[in-house]
Amino acid sequence: RLPKSMAGEEVRSTPARRSMLRRIFQSLDADHDGELSGSELEQLRTRRHPLGHQGAAPVVPLTMTSSGGGGDDPAIMSAKPTLYDHQSILDYAMGKPSAAFGDRYQVFDGDRFIARLPGPPYCFLDRIVEVTGDPWVVNAGASCTAEYKVPSDAWYFSAGGTGEMPFAILLEIALQPCGWLAGYVGSALTEEGPLHFRNLGGEATLLRPITPDTQCLTTRVKLTSADHGAGMWIQHFDLEVDDENGPIYRGNTYFGFFPPEALAAQVGLPGAVPKTISPRDALSGRAFSLKELQPGPTDEFRMLDEVEIFLPEGGASGLGYIRGSIDVDASAWFFQAHFKDDPVWPGSLGLESMLQLLQVVANDRWGSGKYAHRTVAPGVAHSWTYRGQIIPTRKKVVVEAHINERDEERGIMRADGMLIVDDLPIYGMQNFTVERRNEK
Repeated sequence: RLPKSMAGEEVRSTPARRSMLRRIFQSLDADHDGELSGSELEQLRTRRHPLGHQGAAPVVPLTMTSSGGGGDDPAIMSAKPTLYDHQSILDYAMGKPSAAFGDRYQVFDGDRFIARLPGPPYCFLDRIVEVTGDPWVVNAGASCTAEYKVPSDAWYFSAGGTGEMPFAILLEIALQPCGWLAGYVGSALTEEGPLHFRNLGGEATLLRPITPDTQCLTTRVKLTSADHGAGMWIQHFDLEVDDENGPIYRGNTYFGFFPPEALAAQVGLPGAVPKTISPRDALSGRAFSLKELQPGPTDEFRMLDEVEIFLPEGGASGLGYIRGSIDVDASAWFFQAHFKDDPVWPGSLGLESMLQLLQVVANDRWGSGKYAHRTVAPGVAHSWTYRGQIIPTRKKVVVEAHINERDEERGIMRADGMLIVDDLPIYGMQNFTVERRNEK
């Protein structure tokens, strides 16, 4: 049984929203078992996550209900009927899966594990307005259309330091409907044991940046293939993100459903080897802290703490090499949001860490203005590969980037990169870019 169409209805009532916020509150404070009072709701709205911003730029602390993060009441931005509303999205992310999809998911309402969507403040899916394909049937051709309202005061506009939507947020807007569609077709019901959902890679192109003036983003995803074997799934999707003026981001991606033992056997990127630093490079390279870099990301959104070595004329092409690092903090806000019962560092934030390194290189080359330099440059295709995960028990993340092209006339740098956790390369990033901006 599927939920009835919500066509013509308004967003769920305040009591229902308070109930969901109460469950989220209880997930963070296990000893809280009563109703959510007005003072407790205010505490939830203002509480800081770990890694709160301490830099020079004043920002609003990141909370469960920060604007644009999925914990507030998003406005409906189009006349399309709502098939699955935001409450059902939160139910899939944080609550009872049967409330999101129907009775066949009641088996997951208790202790049985199911892969989830990210929760607030990293939930960027407001509602589903179109679905094709049969529920509970994993067949190529299934598709869905999702909407997300971009608030002008969304937390990520100040957190990223560019004044535009950070790439990590756009990537989540593009990918989260894939996770929803994988739930709709019943992927989790195909095996008796738990299946964890992980992005494995993709390629896409940004066509235009997203600013606080953007109103509504519509994401269309289509399941193009689904292969099942050895208790696992590999599912491929086409995706496109549009605003009222047309396409903004388009590409393709693929995900896997894996049993826990498959994730535990983390082998990393085949053949990937981090750069060996020679004694000469070690002596000539620069090392510095990123904690006070301005303009730049806030502490909550800064994905690296230190630049271990920066060689402006180093790297495979002699155009620059940079390596940064951060210790894994098991209490970081994104482990709480991504995912319930399955905390893992979002791959999108791993890609963001490389882009933050490229901003450092751009500042060194071109100077800085009011905003950090733009990432990613429109019109340049990029790709990513994931062959491992960062979980709270890991110790250290290292990211390196080789500048492969520097176009001074267009003001674009292009780089390839790699993310390493505890000495194992697990992410590959190809053709990521930074674009010069010198607004004062």
